Amino acid sequence: MPTDAEVLYELGRLTLMDVAPKASGDFFRRALVANPGLAEAANGLSLWYFRHRRHAEAVVALRKALTISPENADFRSNLAAVLKCNSEVDEAAVNARIAIALMPANGDAHNNLGEIETHLGDAVSAAKSYRRTLSIDPTRLATHRNLLLSILYDAAISPSALYSENQRFIARFGGRDRKIRFTNVPDPERRLTIGYASSDFRYHTVARSILPSFIRHDRNRFRVVGFADLSESDRMTDEIRGLCDGWHRIDGLPDSEVADLMRRQAVDILVVLAGHFDANRGLLASYRPAPIVVSVYDGTTSASPDTHYLIADRTLAPRHGVEPHSERVLRLPVFVPYTAIAGAPEAGPLPALSRGRITFGSFNSPLKITESTVALWSRVLQAVPGSTLVLKHWRSLSYQRTQDRLRALFSASGIDTKRLTLDTAEDNDESLGRHLARYAEIDIALDTFPFNGSTTTFEALWMGVPVVTLLGSTTMSRWGASLLERVGHPEWVGSDPNSFVDKAVNLAADPCTLATIRQTLRAEVVGSRLFDAQRVVRNFERVYRAIWRRWCAERRAG
Repeated sequence: MPTDAEVLYELGRLTLMDVAPKASGDFFRRALVANPGLAEAANGLSLWYFRHRRHAEAVVALRKALTISPENADFRSNLAAVLKCNSEVDEAAVNARIAIALMPANGDAHNNLGEIETHLGDAVSAAKSYRRTLSIDPTRLATHRNLLLSILYDAAISPSALYSENQRFIARFGGRDRKIRFTNVPDPERRLTIGYASSDFRYHTVARSILPSFIRHDRNRFRVVGFADLSESDRMTDEIRGLCDGWHRIDGLPDSEVADLMRRQAVDILVVLAGHFDANRGLLASYRPAPIVVSVYDGTTSASPDTHYLIADRTLAPRHGVEPHSERVLRLPVFVPYTAIAGAPEAGPLPALSRGRITFGSFNSPLKITESTVALWSRVLQAVPGSTLVLKHWRSLSYQRTQDRLRALFSASGIDTKRLTLDTAEDNDESLGRHLARYAEIDIALDTFPFNGSTTTFEALWMGVPVVTLLGSTTMSRWGASLLERVGHPEWVGSDPNSFVDKAVNLAADPCTLATIRQTLRAEVVGSRLFDAQRVVRNFERVYRAIWRRWCAERRAG
């Protein structure tokens, strides 16, 4: 016969996934009162706390469960997951590894370790953990999606291997229905409904990039509908929503239902923004949400036969490039418009003039600072005697494991770690102005490889700091070159590692030129093609009209 504690535990477990599971927590607590040694009830209570984002209390409950049952791999894995959410990431990594040692075939533990390694800024290790997870359970969609993102950071992944991994993802998880018939009127010149799908309609790089289109679209010719997958919103969300002719929240809806919604809204062209990143809908196209699906601001191909076009520029996706694309690539002169950074301080004097030495820097995420990046930067530091390197990123650099990894990589490349400054920037509320003011310490910015900077590169240029980048063979390894070429400084783009080093060394050898650049670069950026948002939007509209006319012609021919 089950005990009272066991009955209460079962009631807690059965009610945990209810819409309003307040009773579940009470059942678990009562079970523990009836039997303080029931470890499963303590674990259940931790899950209840976790669901309510009460992470500190979830940690306490899990520690109790492990006191009772210290060899339970599931409890240990759960503790790792909760510690990560509670920002105790170093300890989270320890517990995930203990869980794996206790049960090597525990897919949750490997997945948790991958997420923790991502949080710690080690994308290459995270990819290995995600692969181990998928070898145990290949049906885990979120894990495979995380893998697709992680391998973008790895220089050892070839463009063809990247494409193949995306193909496997689409084949396993994509929609299967090919019987859908669109009712959109095939009139080539009528007003078109353009749908934009994104989880980044908030204070985010993607939102800032797409905002000029929402402001400047010709509403006589285009109707704009936003499809937002948001866990929370902000003032940028409100601004974007106010610029839309239609607005739909899609968070929590499966892709199949979102596609149904888009067809009911008669979307003619769906623009999927940054499909591989954040909570964006990389699989949505395979559910056939609109007659035409376009990918914009993504890091690589979707590999989906149902994403028809990818919009880029001639640098990101050169003709006859080696990176495969399933989409037809449409190349615009500029496809990311930029605007002035409000509240940015003025560029100060060149720090090298007062310090007597060159300070290199990078404010990119540690995820981008891989072994290949460190090896490249180390060559620059070795070639410029006395130079130092400042790394800055909010929170990630505050983790001891992240610091240890970076110092070990530089040390292995022959760099005395005393030449490194790790700016942890632990203040979550650091203003943009204070962040940009840190560029007063930097003479030359070094880009990451193969995952280039984007926002960080633009911010450096805005603050008068030249950026040296390495041109690679994938989209993400060409982003820096794309930005620099459109600003008018292709001479800062290295075509190979030797060229990258030479360009950084030559800049470092000429402080007078660096001082001039610092005072003139912002004006050059403002006067560049990047700031002609009106032209960028008109070019997008021409593309939308051209591909719509093509679809209409194909309908008439078919």
